[in-house]
Amino acid sequence: MSNKKMLIRVDASRITGLGHFARCLAFSECVKSQGYKVVFAVKHILDKADSFLQKSGIEYIKIPASVKWSEEAGYIYDNLEDDISAAVLDIATPYAFDDIAGVSAFMGELRKHCPIILFDGMWDNALAEKIGARVDMIVAPYFGLNEPASDRENAAVNLIGPKYFIFGKEYESAATQKRETRDHADRLLVTFGGSDPHSITLKALDAISGIMDRELYVRVISGPGFDQKLKTVIQNKAERLRHSCEVIDSPASLLEHMLWCDTAIAGSGLTKYELAVTGTPSIQISFNEEHARVNGPFASNGAAEHLGINDEVTVE
Repeated sequence: MSNKKMLIRVDASRITGLGHFARCLAFSECVKSQGYKVVFAVKHILDKADSFLQKSGIEYIKIPASVKWSEEAGYIYDNLEDDISAAVLDIATPYAFDDIAGVSAFMGELRKHCPIILFDGMWDNALAEKIGARVDMIVAPYFGLNEPASDRENAAVNLIGPKYFIFGKEYESAATQKRETRDHADRLLVTFGGSDPHSITLKALDAISGIMDRELYVRVISGPGFDQKLKTVIQNKAERLRHSCEVIDSPASLLEHMLWCDTAIAGSGLTKYELAVTGTPSIQISFNEEHARVNGPFASNGAAEHLGINDEVTVE
């Protein structure tokens, strides 16, 4: 048995979405193939993500909400069965930006025990430039970032740009397959992340209902973080839609649905990278100004049409 163990610290809530969690799961499968055991540490987590960890048998530590960032390293080590060889932190989320000093203390204490890899954000959502702690590697795997930023000098290694993006294993073959372009495009996918906190799915369905000059086949993704009220309204709208419409609840992967559709209406999370690697054209609506900036490189490169920020996008 391997005595190498890697800690992965991540959240999966309605605030963070599930993109960070999904890529950490994909990353964990890779490091397990390299002989590591893996333990997750989570604090803010949706019930379905928590249930997934339990059912899958993944070792994990659930950090109580009352534990402050500055106390997390101590809590994690008090609850570890074995020492860890390295830690991966996918924590560039609103929770971290609300307590930069606490996060710096957490990372500084953790690094006394093991090397740290930080999965960072981009631009204003980059955590590395705001913390005082040193890390051993920064991974910022985003389109629009090509060179290590000068203000990321607190890391020994910088892996910057989309060639470092982490996909689930099922997407590996999709990247090498030529996508079928159908002569008659009538399949539409609607996906706004794991939680859709702004209920943009409803706006998209209202817009689709106004399309009268053709018959469409629509699949709507209802993520595991959608609250029950939103799910009910989506189902009601789908049943009344003049087009054929199916609601898909919490699929394990979007790959099948991306390859099925001719185009997608999507949000501004990490799903856009899966859309890109499958060659799926998309219409994107951003949650806020920062997300719109992140979506910018995709639109300018021709990978998507960006309609703008949700508050400024009308049904028409």
